[in-house]
Order: sequence, then C-alpha cells, then structure tokens
Amino acid sequence: MLIKKVFLGVTLSLLLASGVAVAADFEKGLKAYDSGDYKTAIAEWLPLAEQGHANAQSWIGHLYSGGQGVTLSNKIAFKWYIKAAEQGYAPAQKSVGMSYANGDGVTEDDKKAVKWLIKSAEQGYDWSQFFLARMYEDGEGVLTNYVQAYMWYGLSLYTSPNSDFAFHAKQLKKLLVKKMTPADISKAQDMSRRCLESDYKYCGVTEKEVEKLAEAEKWAEVAQIIESIIADGEPQANVASGDVAAAVIYIRDEIRNRWVMPANARNGMVVELVIQLLPTGEILSIGVSYRDHSATDAFVASVVKAVKKVGRFDKLSGLDLAVFDANFRKVTLVFKPEDLRL
Repeated sequence: MLIKKVFLGVTLSLLLASGVAVAADFEKGLKAYDSGDYKTAIAEWLPLAEQGHANAQSWIGHLYSGGQGVTLSNKIAFKWYIKAAEQGYAPAQKSVGMSYANGDGVTEDDKKAVKWLIKSAEQGYDWSQFFLARMYEDGEGVLTNYVQAYMWYGLSLYTSPNSDFAFHAKQLKKLLVKKMTPADISKAQDMSRRCLESDYKYCGVTEKEVEKLAEAEKWAEVAQIIESIIADGEPQANVASGDVAAAVIYIRDEIRNRWVMPANARNGMVVELVIQLLPTGEILSIGVSYRDHSATDAFVASVVKAVKKVGRFDKLSGLDLAVFDANFRKVTLVFKPEDLRL
C-alpha cells in the first residue's frame, strides 16, 4: 500500500543557540571587548562568525562600523550584519535597518530600512521599535502614520522602560499626542494591546483585520497540507481530504501544546522525524531522519521529547482505516524554529 508522507512545519520563536565551548569563546571575546582589547575580541569572534554564530557576526559588524581593532568599513560591517540578520537575529536586523536608513555601507533605502526594523521590532527588540516609530512619524520609507508611530513608541517603552532611549521616546510620544485625535490615540492603544497579546503576530492591525488574517492563514495552511499529502495531484477515492487536513492540524496542535522551548535553539535549525503510528494513534517509534548541521543535540532532544509527551494521538483512531494507512501509518515531521507561530 502506498504510504504518503505528511509534512508538518513546526515553528518556534527561540533563543540563539551555541554549544558550551562556543559560548565560552564568545564570552572571552565579550570580556576582551569590554576591557578595550578589540584585537582579542575579533580573534575570538571571527572563527565563530565564520561558522554561522549570529551573535558573533553581529559584534564583528559592530567592530567594523566603529573601527575598533580593525580598519573602519561600513561595507564590511554590513556584510556581517546581514549574515546575522538573515538568521533572524534581532539586534543585527536593527543594524541592517539602520544601515539602509543612513546609507552606511549600502545604498540608502528607507523602504528596506523599515522592512528590517519591522522584523526586529516584532521580536520585541526595543531599539528597533523606537526607530520604527520615528520612521512612521516622519514618513520615511512608509506613509506618515501617527497611529503606528504612537503604537511603536509605546511598545518600546513597555519593552524597556528604563533604557537609554526611554527619555526621548517619552518626549516624542508626548509631542506626537498633540498631532492626534482622541480616536487615533484609542486606536493606537488597542493596536498595542493586540500586538502584545498576540506576541507581536498582529501589530498595527484592527480587530477586523486580525479576523481576516487568521481566516486566510487557516485556509492557506489547510491547502498546503492537502497539497503535500496528495503529492501525485489526484486524490485517492477513499481519502477524505477534509478529514486528513483536520487530522494533520490535530497532530500539529498536540505537539505544540507539549513543546518545551530549549534555550539553545535558533532560526535555521532543521530536524526531521519519522514517526510510526498504530491505527489506535499510539506512537510505535520515533526516528531522526535528518538534522541540519546547526541543530544542537538539545534542540533535537526537545523535538523528540515533544512528540514522546503526546504518546498517543487518540483522535486518529476515529479515522477510516484506509485513510489512516494511506496518510498516517508513517508520518514525517519537519521542525524549523522560524516557521511555527504559537
């Protein structure tokens, strides 16, 4: 009997990963930097950066942008910033955004600046939230929008009420209020609340817009699931695609609810599991069929543990046996930290 694979993209917003030795080397570089020994700092960080360590890449960019221990070069700084930013590292995304905004090492492009600042701000990075508010208030890279500006000023202060920029954010927010109507302020406050409650998933949108986005995401996800299941393009007569899609979403949610986020995982890691299931929904076996070179042992273990915690997918026992055999006897799950939205 043909066994089809069900691919589940499981995503988590997780912290930067590094092994114990890597962390120790990075800390040596940080101590050297703090003492003003920039040559030692770059000697510690460069090997890590070349291996893809986002934090080290971002700090090397910082050294080049300030000419600390190296010849000042905004172009080289941007090269390292973008490497870290593309891995989802929020401080580097802020640096890329500001490089585009100021034309440092790259052609000035306010639209690209806003794009990168949003990526960082939606991870809760305070400086990006502050600069993004400035962009919206001044209409740089976007249309002037005081509601969005008010929201991002407020979020930056919520994130870091005692930061270096807090005084300026408070003053700018007070001045901004004078340009806004009470209705605008109320709308901005509602957006701020919605943004925080959704863990930055729905920022700068109204409640009606959130409902539309959620519905669109739901159907897009179902369509993708069905497409991956029916790889040959022709559904089998005995396969009820609606039941299959619902079962896939059920499996995904069961795993999500039992996930314990490891403290050493980062975007870019990939782990693929192959799970053998019985018609009762009981897990017969779990095997790691693939792991990206950057995936740490702790990340892999957390993925396996999340599945083991489920133990049995009870609702699968209600599926027609033919549907189960065609789609769920063997299930392949792909875990990628940057894709899952909790």
